[in-house]
Amino acid sequence: MNETVPRHDVASANIGNVILGIWVVISPFVLGFSGVENAKWNNIATGGAVALLALSRRAGGGSGVLNILLGGWLIASAFVLQLNGTPFWNNIIIGICIVIVALIGSASTRTPAAPMPPPPNP
Repeated sequence: MNETVPRHDVASANIGNVILGIWVVISPFVLGFSGVENAKWNNIATGGAVALLALSRRAGGGSGVLNILLGGWLIASAFVLQLNGTPFWNNIIIGICIVIVALIGSASTRTPAAPMPPPPNP
């Protein structure tokens, strides 16, 4: 038999990225860098996309891969947008977390469970 890992593992990963996505959206306001326009709008757009994609995982598709790419962008944006201090480290750390959680969710949907041993012969 080729069974997959239980769906609750995938749901947990999705919830994790919903929470991380929400944090990315609100982080400019909570951490006080909402005055840095490029960082603020980058985080609002990227975090919103991460959260929405994580919510849409029930529909299937490549949303896990897209969240991996968005997490990678969040990391790269710290350098591309030349952020420093709090916005820089927030994007690096949360970007890494989004990638890890998305990888876990993607692996959970594709990882086959251990095969069942054949029944013993009487």
